[in-house]
Amino acid sequence: MLLIVVIALGGANRIIYKIMTTPMGSYSFFLGVFNGLAYVLLYGAILFVRVCTGKVPVEQLKYTWGCRSKESLDVPSPVSFWGRLPPIKYFIIMGFMDGLGNILGLIAAPNIDGVLISLLSQTIVIFSIICSLLILRARYTYWQLFSAMLVLIGGIISLAPQFVHGINAKLLFSIITAVSTLPNAISFTLKELVFKEREKEGMDLFIVNSHGSLFQLIFQPLFIPLCIVLGVTNGISLDQYIADGMRCFVGITPEGLAPNTCQYSLITYLIYIVINLTFNILLLLLVKKATSLLSFMALKAILPISVVLFLIPWPIIGPSTISWAEITSLIVILIGLALYRATTYLKDSYKLGCCSCFLPFCETNIKLVNNMNGFLLSVMNIEIAAL
Repeated sequence: MLLIVVIALGGANRIIYKIMTTPMGSYSFFLGVFNGLAYVLLYGAILFVRVCTGKVPVEQLKYTWGCRSKESLDVPSPVSFWGRLPPIKYFIIMGFMDGLGNILGLIAAPNIDGVLISLLSQTIVIFSIICSLLILRARYTYWQLFSAMLVLIGGIISLAPQFVHGINAKLLFSIITAVSTLPNAISFTLKELVFKEREKEGMDLFIVNSHGSLFQLIFQPLFIPLCIVLGVTNGISLDQYIADGMRCFVGITPEGLAPNTCQYSLITYLIYIVINLTFNILLLLLVKKATSLLSFMALKAILPISVVLFLIPWPIIGPSTISWAEITSLIVILIGLALYRATTYLKDSYKLGCCSCFLPFCETNIKLVNNMNGFLLSVMNIEIAAL
């Protein structure tokens, strides 16, 4: 039952996100501000209760904010200044990256259709792999990388019709939507790094979420110049933009816009924040109670369901149309995601090394495959040395 609710809320979350950003239009920046505030209040309240009830040790908070000495790091080699900084450094970067990713997504969302938003958001898989390689020094098999390439190809296919007409505003905002997942991928990777560092002692999830949301809110004003660069402010003065944005948020349409444009801004935002926060909490509960496979399936089932839901004539945004390129893109992305999950399971089950191309039906030839991998890596090293 929980699985079905999570999938349904995930699809609804995609729909209401598009509905919410449409009336706000160029004032979507303010949605990021209020999102950050809502996350801080919710996660902060939950963390406060968990600390007061003893479910979260105070030691975890001390660890988050406290500087670390060379002795406490328990490593034989000299530790850099960065290494001795308190772990709060990670949360500061998380907050900045989450804020940047969210504002880019909010800026682009009113300018492209919902189906395209759902498809292009899957680029986070590619960026997560790159971030894991660089930050966590994770290693992937050939099949995992091949699966990720399928996801990337699927995203490119969805943009194919736009390239025919040359560079235009829709293509630009589509690219911004795809790129907006990069900062979020960096944030997710840093969260994984924090959990890995505290694997033995433990780190409460709400410490991570509340601190990340706090710094996201703090950094939000820094993204106003980004709105100016991308032309979101329409050339008006900054104080006028802020005043008009606040009026639009509460349902008052500023001068220069079509009548009643902002009429439903506040109500759609309130519906969105309730659905979004409920979805996030239930998703965490599903991850805690169910297997990783079930959680993965729930998240990926949201994609095709949301695409279908966008074809319904919703208030404010109406029905979306889906092109042959987007249908093809959806199929390729789903195949890539399914293959990536399957090959990740194989990697963990068989403890496969970097760049392995092992498949179950080749189990009797594991030694041959590993020897071939070693040979290929040797050849690559020779070629690199020759360069």
